[in-house]
Amino acid sequence: MRPILFLLAISVTAGIIYRGLFLYFFVVTTNTQRGIDMAFSNEASMYTESVLTGKEAFSDLISKVKRNSGDLSYLIKTYDVANDEAKTILYKSVVDHYIESVDFAKRDTEIALDFIADTYAGFTGTTKEKFLKKLSNQNSGNQYKWTYRFTMLFYLIYLLTFLVALFLFVCAS
Repeated sequence: MRPILFLLAISVTAGIIYRGLFLYFFVVTTNTQRGIDMAFSNEASMYTESVLTGKEAFSDLISKVKRNSGDLSYLIKTYDVANDEAKTILYKSVVDHYIESVDFAKRDTEIALDFIADTYAGFTGTTKEKFLKKLSNQNSGNQYKWTYRFTMLFYLIYLLTFLVALFLFVCAS
C-alpha cells in the first residue's frame, strides 16, 4: 500500500507542477506567436540601419531607398539627362535624404519601444527597463524550447506514476 501512496503523491505533485508549467508555457507561446505575427506582417517597416554600400548605381540607389523614402524613380530621368556636377549633387542629396530617413526610423522605433515599455510597465507592475530588456531578448526560442521540455517531462511523470500506481493497486487487490 505504501508504494501506491508514494506514487500517487508523486503523481499529484507532478500534476500540479505540470499545470503551472503549462500556464507559463501558454504565456510563452502567446508571446512567441505575437513576435511571429509582427515579423510576418504585411507592413513593410523602414530600415533602421543603412543598406547602402556607397557603390550603387543611381537606379540601384533609388530601388534601395524606396522602402524608407518612398518611390523616387521619377528622378532617374532627371539624373540621366543631367551633367556630371548635377549628377553628383542629385546622388548625394538622395543618399543624404536616405540617411536622414534611416536616422528618423531609428529614433521613431526607439520612441515606439519606449512608449510600449512604459505602457506595459504601467499595466503589469514591472519596470520599463525590465520590459525593454525582455523585449530585446533574442533568446526567446530557447525559453520556448525549455519550457516545452519541462512541461512535457512533468506531464509524463504525472501520467506514468498515476498509471503505475493504478496497476499496482489492481495487482494488489
